[in-house]
Amino acid sequence: MLDASGDTVRSFSGSVTVALGGGTTGAILSGTVTQPVANGVATFPDLSVNQSAGGYTLAALSPGLAGAISSAFAVRCAVNCWSKLAAMPTRRTLLATGVLNGSVYAVGGFASGSRSAKVEAYDPATNTWTTKAALATARFGLGVGVVNGVLYAVGGALSGANPTGAVEAYDTTSNQWTVRASLPTPRLGLGVAVVDGHLFAIGGDIGSGFDTAVVEMYDPATDTWVGKAPLPSKRAYFGTAVAGGLIYVVGGDVEGSPVAQTLAYDPATNTWTSRAPLPAARASLGAATIDGFIYAIGGSDIRVLGTVERYDPVGNVWVSRAPLLAPRALLAVGELGGLVYAVGGSTATASFLATNESYQP
Repeated sequence: MLDASGDTVRSFSGSVTVALGGGTTGAILSGTVTQPVANGVATFPDLSVNQSAGGYTLAALSPGLAGAISSAFAVRCAVNCWSKLAAMPTRRTLLATGVLNGSVYAVGGFASGSRSAKVEAYDPATNTWTTKAALATARFGLGVGVVNGVLYAVGGALSGANPTGAVEAYDTTSNQWTVRASLPTPRLGLGVAVVDGHLFAIGGDIGSGFDTAVVEMYDPATDTWVGKAPLPSKRAYFGTAVAGGLIYVVGGDVEGSPVAQTLAYDPATNTWTSRAPLPAARASLGAATIDGFIYAIGGSDIRVLGTVERYDPVGNVWVSRAPLLAPRALLAVGELGGLVYAVGGSTATASFLATNESYQP
């Protein structure tokens, strides 16, 4: 407690209560918010805030005295939590992400009612976005994979009834896209995964909501595609991740209905096996791998979801984790530096989002 001269009033007896200001909507201050004053000082050892952001303040109040406001400060999460980051410059949904040279690239999508060719890169070190060379073919519902430092944009759609087989490769040094051999089966809402230097294009929507089980593999060295064992059942808009050399397909949409099924594909044997299903069916989700665990993020059933669940391939079990700060579907997810980044997407009331969040396991 300070007097008008700024000196500590050690004879004061009473209590101080603190409250949270600034920061982000929905933030909650937890812990013991009222403490007694001893020798003019009140100490708050167990305070925490449930959402990471900058610009927070604390207001200190004591009965009969003028209140005080702290300087602004930032909150960073520690374990099993999400942080709100700089928003993507272009609001969009049905985009894809890839990680190159320490940045998360947001590629294509559906923005403001039309297909997008936008490519924007997020640098976690500076919490800033940079615009990169646009795709030659604007599209949404595409997949992205990175092989040997080259980012490949695969498939997508020009409209809901008009999928494309376009494949483009991005070189960070020249900041240019080049056209590569087209995907034999044009589709949107597909999964793309990389194993042993090869791209796998899995399932998807072949137009007007009709799903496919087709799996095709691309060899960048020869610029050729070959067919592989199809999915056990047709589906689109699922999460795709790689762990232990296997490709996992999580949830998704089967002809308009969400499913909980988890499947694993082994490129070495060209076979699919069923694994433990998600606790609840959902589609339009994202997936990423950290330390051998697969995270299924967001999506929708009838509702737009913030649900996050973690899969252990060894134990073959799912467990719940901290939900997204902003629930959404049709988002893009990627892993960089041991964090998961969840970018863009849509909700029932906001068709195009710029939201950017990171997850600390």
